[in-house]
Amino acid sequence: MQSPAMIGLSVLLLLAASSQARLLPIQNEVLWSADLIEAPLEVQQDELAGRAAGCSIKIRSTEMKNPQPLLIKPGTSEFFPFSATGFVDVEYDKTIEFHCTSSLDSPLSGKFVTAKCVGGTTFKVGDKQHDISAIKCTSWPAFVAKKSGAKCNGGTTLVNVGFERERERERERDSQSVSQLRLQIIA
Repeated sequence: MQSPAMIGLSVLLLLAASSQARLLPIQNEVLWSADLIEAPLEVQQDELAGRAAGCSIKIRSTEMKNPQPLLIKPGTSEFFPFSATGFVDVEYDKTIEFHCTSSLDSPLSGKFVTAKCVGGTTFKVGDKQHDISAIKCTSWPAFVAKKSGAKCNGGTTLVNVGFERERERERERDSQSVSQLRLQIIA
């Protein structure tokens, strides 16, 4: 049991502490509401499905090993689009082409492969699954520059810069077929 002196001291401390406390006027509560942490907005499930269910490649990271292949839309000469945050998103069970102007590095071979998204960073080439880190070239893709013949402001020449690559499926039509991916710059 506590002594009467201890009880008295406790009461004094309680009174002193309560005299220091004060209530804020109600208008100050509005200021405090800005400091509150808001609950995150609810995201619809269909908004998550793209990246969560498919494959996502961060193009400026160590995920892809150097020298990196060109990421091409299947059946085209167009680069696979990437988001503002630097991700190439491939839907589940959809394909992407990985191209090298030299050759793909082991365990793959040839100048390009068509890969199907399995999920995350895993792609299926033929009957084998590969992580994106295993898909790389033997050397950096070589670019070419060709004068377009067109003139730009100030009389400068427009130059097409891009990558030349062979396309296996075009060989049937023309054994010398070469298609070009082009970026236009002013030189």
